[in-house]
Amino acid sequence: MRIERIRLDSSGGLSDEYLFSFSKVQHLYGLDPGKGESFRKRYDELSRRETSLSRSRLAGVLREFHSGELYHPAVEQNIRRLEKPGSVVVIGGQQAGLLAGPLYTVYKAISVIQLARREEERLGVPVVPVFWIAGEDHDLDEVDHIYVPGPEGRLTKHRLPLSEGGKRISAGHVLLDPKSVGIWLQELGRMLPDTEFKEDMLEELTRLAAEPVSLTRYFAKLLHRLFGRFGLIQIDSSFPPLRRLEGPFFERLIAENAALDEAVGHQIKQVEKMGHPSPLVLHPGCAHLFVYVEGERQLLLRDGGGFVTRDGRMRWSRRELLRMAREEPHRLSNNVVTRPLMQEFLFPTLSAVVGPGEIAYWGCLRQAFSAMGMTMPVLMPRSGITLIDRATERYLGLLGLSVEDVFSGLDQKKRQWIDERAPLNVQELFAGARKQVEGLYDSLIERLSPLGPDMRRLGEKNRLRVMEQLNYLRGKAERMIRMRHETALRRFDHISLRCLPEGKLQERVYNIAPYWNEYGIEWVGRLAETPLSFFEHQVVFL
Repeated sequence: MRIERIRLDSSGGLSDEYLFSFSKVQHLYGLDPGKGESFRKRYDELSRRETSLSRSRLAGVLREFHSGELYHPAVEQNIRRLEKPGSVVVIGGQQAGLLAGPLYTVYKAISVIQLARREEERLGVPVVPVFWIAGEDHDLDEVDHIYVPGPEGRLTKHRLPLSEGGKRISAGHVLLDPKSVGIWLQELGRMLPDTEFKEDMLEELTRLAAEPVSLTRYFAKLLHRLFGRFGLIQIDSSFPPLRRLEGPFFERLIAENAALDEAVGHQIKQVEKMGHPSPLVLHPGCAHLFVYVEGERQLLLRDGGGFVTRDGRMRWSRRELLRMAREEPHRLSNNVVTRPLMQEFLFPTLSAVVGPGEIAYWGCLRQAFSAMGMTMPVLMPRSGITLIDRATERYLGLLGLSVEDVFSGLDQKKRQWIDERAPLNVQELFAGARKQVEGLYDSLIERLSPLGPDMRRLGEKNRLRVMEQLNYLRGKAERMIRMRHETALRRFDHISLRCLPEGKLQERVYNIAPYWNEYGIEWVGRLAETPLSFFEHQVVFL
């Protein structure tokens, strides 16, 4: 496994300023992730913080979640370490996708493990890796499919329906049918090339769903298969025992809801004043909480002295909602604003590992933390990675391309490659021809116009036909040139499909399945054991 590090072109957004011009946005975040002293300062803050949440109760919930197939001695050891005062966590999370979701989910888990290991060595205190599964999220259209590199340089979307009628059901409440999953995996097998690893991969993925299991549990099983030996603790935000721990903080979020909303709104204005669009789109009177009504997750809004669902069908007084938080906390769930606050309530968080989008919306939350009597942890960007399979590596060599070429204008390199090998400059040749024809017709139509207005109209119509024929001839010439270099152009298309599918980073599109099928799964463990950069993009040659 060989790694090259590159810096991708800047998007100019809030997350880029956080990563590369932190002083500009320090007032939004607080602690600079690029300075080691930030982690010591954060640890000292946590050491002074008083919390009413019992570590032993939290450890009990984590043990309950990791019972059965999620037990591992390394995980249990970390739960015991977290139980002791003075230990802290590095936490990162993601919604539960099929087969562990996009590759960046796997990279986030690796980043959590590596940052915890690094800071434990630097600080000399127990630092435990935790992965938060966002099981309360209900946007199932984002997680009900994976993409596979298909024939003819195209992506193939492989979908497993998870919800009927577009109901707003949380991922943690979606029950997977073993038969449906088995059929879906068989279809996946037909889409992937035959390799020495395919049969074992499909067998293992089928076994993990051999009995009815929630989407989040299936996700947790696979993540545990990959990272259990590294002691990665997982927790599903929709896990009922965890909800019981969250009840007191739900009460506080309800009691101080208006102040919380005001704090978020004030910081959004600061972000917008800096020239950035708001990363958060909030409804007026948003309570930053959801409530379950007949199994569906409904957004809560403040309405007068009480609360109402967004559709206006259900209403609670402040007292009634406080009672729900106290007696039925499983009926409530967090939104994008209150989830980080809830994590902070539950865990002594040294650092949160986040992606670019999360960095942006966390930029709206510092005052929300203050409103709840908290301070923000150090935000550390997850490692960004592009995998280079062996065929892609070979094609890069044959075409004389570097990894920088892939990420900085591959299409331009492709056109340049063709132009350099073409027997003539087709574009220049036909541009000259068009100019000559235009000049000829200008003169011809002008001389014919005295014969009547119809003659000018016919002349213009005839000009268009001739230009169409010129375009047709140019297209044929370009195709003839491409045919001469068909093999090389297919290699360009392969590189594009594998590294930048549809112009997007590979990690945001593909899943581990194609790479597991081609190379087995041990490369994930090797990647977790290889020190990675948090601030540069890594190109990993498998």
